[in-house]
Amino acid sequence: MEQMQLILSLIEGTNDLIQCVKHDSSFEFVNRAWLETLGYSDVEFRRLHLKDVLFPGQVKIHEELISEVLKGETRTNIETIFVAKDGTAIYVEGNLFPLRIENKIVAATGFFRDITSRKKTEEKLIEATSRNEFFVDLLVHDLMNINQEILSMAEILLMSPEFPKQLEGLVREGLVELEKASRIASNIRKMTKIGAERPRIEQLDLWSVVSSAATTAMEAFPDKKMHLRTDLSTKKYSVLADEYLKDVFFSLFHNSMKFDKNNDVEIEIDAEPIKHTPFLRIQVMDRGPGIADEEKESVFDSFTHRRESIIGLGLGLTLIKTILDSYGAFIRVEDRVDGDSSKGTKFVLLLRYMNHDEKQQGGKK
Repeated sequence: MEQMQLILSLIEGTNDLIQCVKHDSSFEFVNRAWLETLGYSDVEFRRLHLKDVLFPGQVKIHEELISEVLKGETRTNIETIFVAKDGTAIYVEGNLFPLRIENKIVAATGFFRDITSRKKTEEKLIEATSRNEFFVDLLVHDLMNINQEILSMAEILLMSPEFPKQLEGLVREGLVELEKASRIASNIRKMTKIGAERPRIEQLDLWSVVSSAATTAMEAFPDKKMHLRTDLSTKKYSVLADEYLKDVFFSLFHNSMKFDKNNDVEIEIDAEPIKHTPFLRIQVMDRGPGIADEEKESVFDSFTHRRESIIGLGLGLTLIKTILDSYGAFIRVEDRVDGDSSKGTKFVLLLRYMNHDEKQQGGKK
């Protein structure tokens, strides 16, 4: 008797919504939290049936679950929608299991948590994300169009025989700044898309990605020459990434080309598997001005630092971190020469990869 009283106290004291549904869909029992949440009295609930408290679109699905439970099954992680007496939708999640008395199933018992606040928050977040994506796309699209118009007009001016030659340098500098603005806008769009979508992970040939990124970076600096030294080769390593991996290496190469004052820019890349792990360690090293120790921690987050020496990196490194985080990769920054940041920068990436044995097994399937 004391045990029964304890059980009843626990049932009535919990904030979970507890109900017992009989074979005819009427209620054998509901607890205090159920009554208070749905707004019914202890007398009213006895005249109700399951369909009376379920959102119309959920009735058939939930009745099928109840039917399975009354046959002896247990169902977990259920989400459904109750409707309160005043018409308010109550989002719940919980479990259903059979109630047995003397080895006979007499009802389907459900324990549910009210998740209405969480659901509304999720809906608002989805709505806000969609709205932000729309405005970012609209902004970037219009900025790109404006930049293209300015670019076209500047090129026409430069080709005109009447354009003063002494002003040509200023116009070309303006075109460089215009390119920076376009790249920042493009990076913002990419960051927005990466945050909103699940990455489509696939096997990518690392050397193909790196060489393509290097070519694109060199095109951005026609007055400089990149000397890329690496032990990478075609089909040597297949990494698990997505289409944005090229942006990672492009941003690293672009920063090296931009900040190295020499016309001949030396960049070195080496890669090696980390034993007993699924990761490939990739080191990208340059001989530029480097990054000071106190700035290394925040260099990937342009929103938390405003140090003049690294603000020129723009959103490039932030984009890198966003991309790598999206598919479980890592990056950190070190000195190319330990203890001397002035001798250049070393970026260390950890990317998941497919080793030779895994490739063979995949091919046999």
